[in-house]
Amino acid sequence: PPLSVFTPKVCIYSIKEIYVIEPNKVALNYRNIWLSFSGMVALKVRIGGSKSPGIIIVEVSKMKISIIVAVYNIEQYLEKCLQKLIKVGPDVKEIICIDDGSTDNSYSIIRKYEEIDQRIIPIHKDNGGISSTRNMGIKAASGDYLIFIDGDDYIEPSVFNDLINKYRKQLDANDSTTIWYGFVREDWNGKHGINPAVSNGYYEKDIILTQIIPSMIGISYQKLYQWFEGLNLQKNQEFPSVWRAIYSKKIIDDNNLLFTENIKMGEDLLFNWEYLAYAPDIYVCDTKYYHYVWRKGSLSQNSAEHFYTSRKALAINRERLNSRLSEIVRDFSDDYQGSLVLSKIQIALTLSDCPLRLVPNYYKMYLDYAKLEPILKAYEGLQLKKAPLKYKLPLYMAKNHWDILLFIGGFILSKLKIQIYPED
Repeated sequence: PPLSVFTPKVCIYSIKEIYVIEPNKVALNYRNIWLSFSGMVALKVRIGGSKSPGIIIVEVSKMKISIIVAVYNIEQYLEKCLQKLIKVGPDVKEIICIDDGSTDNSYSIIRKYEEIDQRIIPIHKDNGGISSTRNMGIKAASGDYLIFIDGDDYIEPSVFNDLINKYRKQLDANDSTTIWYGFVREDWNGKHGINPAVSNGYYEKDIILTQIIPSMIGISYQKLYQWFEGLNLQKNQEFPSVWRAIYSKKIIDDNNLLFTENIKMGEDLLFNWEYLAYAPDIYVCDTKYYHYVWRKGSLSQNSAEHFYTSRKALAINRERLNSRLSEIVRDFSDDYQGSLVLSKIQIALTLSDCPLRLVPNYYKMYLDYAKLEPILKAYEGLQLKKAPLKYKLPLYMAKNHWDILLFIGGFILSKLKIQIYPED
């Protein structure tokens, strides 16, 4: 708005005229003039209607936030996203919108909003995927903190501003602060608020390493065995998307963190895992300013080949990252062995759901995945005593390398339209 009223101890970045209208209150009337201050500043003002000058002391927030928006062929959703973003407070220094080679009008929409809010920074690049898009944003960002947004989602500006104000002291005091929060999922069944897997609070390094990271990176044997007994497989598992956090640019830069560009599935998981391994602490809250919009048909309908290559790349890169982090913090392999076990079954069922003419090629792809070292090791440690029959049979085949029987069984089940995995 053209007129905003601030009390001391608030951000002031835009100044044209300043008048004291009540004791300890300042009114700003600004138009496209952006200045930055740090610490305590003295501002010369006119008191009431008088021409006499006065002085007011204002404590100004030091931290600055960069928002990175990934855009690709989303012209029908992008305007809503940008309309919301330009309403965020002045703590946001820049809104970097990176168009990943769109073939629709997405980039033109970004340029339109650049004229409305000078914080919008448009960048156009050749198509390279969301990881390369976010990496370009990291390199271009100049803020103390980073926030990632997908351009077909949107935020609630007032809730976002409240979140920043709630943690302003922590963000100002320590440029290594990390904040993790909930979100709202929107789908054809309505809106659903999703809270973090851990309770609201402040957590130090030991909890990050032993509880928060394990909840993000996969399913353990213990969790798998609990599932055999009827518990929800996803209970207390964290949805590891990067639009759920405020990240410290210092932690990212100091440790040369970037998204893995050779994978199309699980890139958020790997980034959060590595980032949190270096984070000294984290604040968790159930604030939900981010709306994740999941539409039927809007997400890429991955082919079986794409699913196979993505899963294979994730299995390999997860093992590489764990090997590296084992030398720095701890070995996390026990925290995702159950995921590796289930992934072999999932690959078998996905690839076997195909026309008869594709069975030979798809079976070769399945065998290639089944023979990966991490998959073989995961099945060596698998115990099946408590598994119910509908799970025990396919897992027993997978554990004992009865691969042709498992694949043919999956093919028959697909023709009968019987699904045994995944389920809630």
